[in-house]
Amino acid sequence: MVAHVNFYEDIPEAQKRLSNTVVLYDGKPYYVLAITNHKTDGKFRIYMDALKDEGQMASKTLDIPFHGHGCNDTGSNMDKWLDKHPDKGIIRKRMDSALFNKYRPFPLGMCNFGDFVFHLERSPTRHTQQGLTSSMIQCRQLSVTDNQSSGRGGRGNPINILSNEMYRTIINDYPDINECLSVLHSDEYSTKGAAFHRNFALLSGPMGILFLAYKDEIIGMLPTGDLSKASISKKFKHTVEAVEELGYFAQVDIIK
Repeated sequence: MVAHVNFYEDIPEAQKRLSNTVVLYDGKPYYVLAITNHKTDGKFRIYMDALKDEGQMASKTLDIPFHGHGCNDTGSNMDKWLDKHPDKGIIRKRMDSALFNKYRPFPLGMCNFGDFVFHLERSPTRHTQQGLTSSMIQCRQLSVTDNQSSGRGGRGNPINILSNEMYRTIINDYPDINECLSVLHSDEYSTKGAAFHRNFALLSGPMGILFLAYKDEIIGMLPTGDLSKASISKKFKHTVEAVEELGYFAQVDIIK
């Protein structure tokens, strides 16, 4: 494969692969607004809006001149806007920056959304875009009942790709497992599930029984409702090592 100085051959290719998608820069998620080639050094510039944990993104609340197709006017107008608004969350970077990590896919996983937990993963189907879009996400709501719902290609996926919930999933930000236990045991909340790790979540079942989920499967239960023991189904005994490596449970055994 030919190595291009801007990673992509030209502006149209870069726009097709990354425009209106989420990418990681220096380990943080950004929404790609525009890509231009208006500098004399031949290096493409990419303009991105930082996903935030609080409030709305700058591109949704401010008048930012990012519309266009890589033309000189877009780049010049964006540069002028950035000079006036350096602290609004919009950044400009060279596309050849090593901090993009070659625009590789990044992990998703558990997503806490309202009273429920969803497991998100990127669809293995090939897409035109290389950055992440909503249509790429396979979404499965975790439930101890038989009516688990799943969505592919955005269907059945209630989670906005630019939402706070998605932001926290991407940056691997989860509540402590003790906080999850407290919420699930409390009568003050209607929470049905709470993820405490990118790959693990606790789910509330009948008669107050707590179940343990790994990725998109329910693999066991907490028979005493606390961290003293995690009992794993024989069907999922291959997950025991992963559960033990969490270091949360005093005992991990297999249900006979």
